[in-house]
Amino acid sequence: MAKPNRRCYYEVLSVSINATDDEIRSTFRRLALRIHPDKQAANGVPIAEATAAFQDLLQAYEVLSDPKERSWYDSHRSQVLSSNPKSAVPSRSSYFSRHSNLDLENFFSPSCFSGFSDSGKGFFKVYGDVFTLIHSQELYFAKKLGLGFDRPPQIGNVYSPYSEFMAFYDYWLGFSTVIDFDWVYDQEEAKNDRNLLVRELVVLVRNLDKRIIDLKGKESEQDEKLREKKRLKKKEKEEEMEEEGIWYNTLSAHQKMFVDNLRKKRNTNTKFTMEKLQAMIKEMQKKQEKKNKKKKKSERMKANKENEIYDECDDDEEKKERDRRRSEGTELDSNNNDDNRTNNPNANGH
Repeated sequence: MAKPNRRCYYEVLSVSINATDDEIRSTFRRLALRIHPDKQAANGVPIAEATAAFQDLLQAYEVLSDPKERSWYDSHRSQVLSSNPKSAVPSRSSYFSRHSNLDLENFFSPSCFSGFSDSGKGFFKVYGDVFTLIHSQELYFAKKLGLGFDRPPQIGNVYSPYSEFMAFYDYWLGFSTVIDFDWVYDQEEAKNDRNLLVRELVVLVRNLDKRIIDLKGKESEQDEKLREKKRLKKKEKEEEMEEEGIWYNTLSAHQKMFVDNLRKKRNTNTKFTMEKLQAMIKEMQKKQEKKNKKKKKSERMKANKENEIYDECDDDEEKKERDRRRSEGTELDSNNNDDNRTNNPNANGH
């Protein structure tokens, strides 16, 4: 029994075009039992021929048992039956069914690989082959549609650099099929389903990839180190503030006012470290001490000057007058005194 490439699906199922869903279902079950390859082989039919006939029956039932697929087929039946077998819709559908995206569902479990080698059943071998298969499907239809199609990045192996395996995932996470699905009723839905299935597989593979897992582990370790560093810094700051509070209470009122003014200018109470504040207080104290020394020196110089003037006085009455002024806290100006003596040379007699 030769394989009928252009047989009408209704003819394959031996039903009329107006057959109901129940009629199609019951007829398929009866024919499936009758032309099953095992039974046909027992009757002397070559296994290849029996298998081809059974596959035609399955394909016809898949289309006619689906309302949307059947509606599309009814609208394009004459075109399908009259088309060239090499470019006819059934042949494209047949190609895709041999590499159906339903097969991808078998790879949604970690049990499909063993270890992370790039050979045998290793992770990188298994999923590398899967995505190569997906690419070959897309490439087949791209050529049929006259579209250009670039070769995607490879999955690599456990030693591949970060940039290479991330390029692989970036490419496939943005996957968009070029297959037109013109043999099904709802082409857009079929495209969306394929895109979603492939992208979901990419996400799963990425989450299983040892390189990604190790990378996330390193990031988690770095995050933990950063959190610990922040915790220690916070603790150190709290201890510093506590120590600063104790130190602040030892300051004089004037020093506290100085520190408070510094804080207000910076609009924060923790802008300066305690060491910085202590250094500033010491600097302030040094300036104050220097100022005090300068003042004392000036006072000593004035006192010495007054003593010199006092010693120069020849008249006892003048010395008594100076003593009286000193006792009253009156400052003596040597220059004014000299002027007085110059302008009033007979002052000693008064």
